[in-house]
Amino acid sequence: MSYTFIFFLLLLPSILLAQGADQDRPAPQLRYGSKMSPAAMKKLRHGTATYEKWDPSIKASQESELKKKLEAEQLAKIPIDLRNDPQPPAPDYYESTKSVDGIDSDSDGVRDDVEVWINENGKTVAIRTALKLYTKARMKAIIHSHDSKISNQAMKESINLSRCFFFLTTELIKGGKLQRQINGLIINNNERSIADNLVATEWAKINKAREAKPEFYTWGKYCPFEVENKADLEARIDWLAKQKKKKKKKK
Repeated sequence: MSYTFIFFLLLLPSILLAQGADQDRPAPQLRYGSKMSPAAMKKLRHGTATYEKWDPSIKASQESELKKKLEAEQLAKIPIDLRNDPQPPAPDYYESTKSVDGIDSDSDGVRDDVEVWINENGKTVAIRTALKLYTKARMKAIIHSHDSKISNQAMKESINLSRCFFFLTTELIKGGKLQRQINGLIINNNERSIADNLVATEWAKINKAREAKPEFYTWGKYCPFEVENKADLEARIDWLAKQKKKKKKKK
């Protein structure tokens, strides 16, 4: 019998005890995004370690909590009269399209049918607020279509507010789609369409020369409330613009 074999027999009890102790230990947590050593990879393969990057539920949960926190912080910066705006009942379509004014049961300047749609489709509290203010300005212009002074002022407000929600979506295409949808709801009968054409005609008379549009990433200044994550949105818009330029160069 060799000395090596005898030495192994003497060490065998301690090896077995160490393995049992390892099984009782909780699986070590490997940090998200960390570079794993070969030993750590071995632990992961054998199921004795967990790696957060491989668990999508953890990331989704963290993202959900972050969104809730951001929404709460943004809500605190919305004017009180807009923050506490209750959801109106969904009106009957026929009743809501009888006149230019339509039904505004809570008298907040936004028609009930449009407000219900905004509450259901606006992705964030900031976008919902901007859309309601935009609707209010467009409706004011349409209702006062025969008073060019009031309608022109309301149109100017609506243009600035449209820039606000364009900024909040961070993409011109998304903002344009949202604007088309909301305009289709606001101007959804013949009387409203005629009034809107009159407003557009009067607006064109005083705006013959087109103004130079400010840079898209600066459109956050048109929001009549403080935007909580304004710097992040500006950075995203700037990044998207650079990506677009890169694609054009490749073509």
